[in-house]
Amino acid sequence: MVDAVFSTVYTAKLEGRIESVQRRKREIQRLHHALKLNRSKLVIALQKDGYSAADALLEIHTTLWKLREVFHFLDFGKSLAAEQMIEQGRDNLHRSQPLGTVLVLNGNRLVVAQALVQAAYTIATGNTSVIVLPSADKWRATIIELQHLYERSKVDAEILQLVVPNSEADYKKSITALLECPFDAVVISDEQALDLTKQSDSHYASQERRLIHAISTAWPCIVTRNADIKQAARDISVAKFIVLSGQSLVSPSVVFVDEFILPEFRAALETAVGEASLAGHQLMSKSPTSFKKDKASSDAVQAFKALGGSITEVQGGDILVGKADWRYLDDYFPLKSFVNGGSQSPRARLLIVPVTSVEAAMSLGAQLIPPQGPSGWYYFCNMPESRYLTNISTEPTYVNGIPLSNHFLPLPFFPIEQVLNQYLKPSPIFNVRQDVSVNSSLFTFPSDLLITTLEAAIEGDTLKPPVQKSGFQVGFFEQGARMGLAHFLAVLLGTTGLGIWWIRSLWTANA
Repeated sequence: MVDAVFSTVYTAKLEGRIESVQRRKREIQRLHHALKLNRSKLVIALQKDGYSAADALLEIHTTLWKLREVFHFLDFGKSLAAEQMIEQGRDNLHRSQPLGTVLVLNGNRLVVAQALVQAAYTIATGNTSVIVLPSADKWRATIIELQHLYERSKVDAEILQLVVPNSEADYKKSITALLECPFDAVVISDEQALDLTKQSDSHYASQERRLIHAISTAWPCIVTRNADIKQAARDISVAKFIVLSGQSLVSPSVVFVDEFILPEFRAALETAVGEASLAGHQLMSKSPTSFKKDKASSDAVQAFKALGGSITEVQGGDILVGKADWRYLDDYFPLKSFVNGGSQSPRARLLIVPVTSVEAAMSLGAQLIPPQGPSGWYYFCNMPESRYLTNISTEPTYVNGIPLSNHFLPLPFFPIEQVLNQYLKPSPIFNVRQDVSVNSSLFTFPSDLLITTLEAAIEGDTLKPPVQKSGFQVGFFEQGARMGLAHFLAVLLGTTGLGIWWIRSLWTANA
């Protein structure tokens, strides 16, 4: 089965891609339209698999928003032009998408969003892809409905193949077998898939294969004394403790707070988590914290408390508060796995670090960030501070709010980077707007009002018909038809002009 799946997409790669921007956009429109039409069945399926109605509608709403972002803000024409130049042997060093076959290993988070957004990026960038969904024993109803949605959307099956494992053992077996196939790139969005990839015999066999990780580690957040404390607490609690965001690839694990506002912020955070619970939102697991089951975590917690740290249990997780002492960060590293929770943790854990200044926060944050760096710093501050912070930080920054759209959806890691050799440097071709985010005030609504609001937003979410543009944004035959029509009109206009001039000349001569 695996060989047949790979052969299908590999043959489609050799036979050629969709050569028209209009056709590519139409395929994404079909996905968008199919998701809207089938949202009721998807909501029921997600509820069977453990979602609340509000969370199911929220995931569908943000998925529609992401599809609209792909449709409107990706430079389809520039991508297609680069692909055609490469096919003609004129290699474009500034292209930034892998041309070929891509293996996408989706995890157990946001199944609907990952499957549809990755499919949209596949279509937009002319790749042929195999998307491995999580095992059906965990998401049986949702995956069945997703398969029906793909069928109804009539997306070209030759450029996009779905693999649906029946069990956890089948999931591991399918990934191991697919990794043996010569994919040009592998997109990994789950810790288990990452482990399987590292264990695979083919991991180091192909030096040209690009591994694209979409797994979060540390995402620092800074709250200054001039921030809107209640809004900051609300956004952080939503991004960390509500199930939909807690399952996300990205959520803040460390928050640096000005020690002057620490008591007020801590109280606001606990209140925000409680309000979310009263509003009917599904929080992370309420099971007791099992410190004793993991000796390493237990020792780290004891060391943390010995240095003056405290742990407060809230609905759905734990809040760890350190003291304004840099030395205790040396003991944070064994605590990191406990805070991040790991892929199997039933609880969300948030570490709060008091600091004396934003410079101190950035210095401390640099010690906690992995070598590849974070996706961005999250700042809650006033405008003068935001201008200062964005000037001294080399990473992408989000000021006065966490971009919740990035928490609810997989980041656009696929496919925005070229499969490069060591001598080439990639440059981005797609500038996805990062300043649009889901309004976090939605989460303060009562559950019934939230559902009504989301249903209205989904109903009003539409994509405009694609606009045909000139140049490489149309296919070969469309360009030929345009050129032929242009030549015909030019000849017709020239002949008509000569005829008028000749008739006037005869008229003048006879006169």
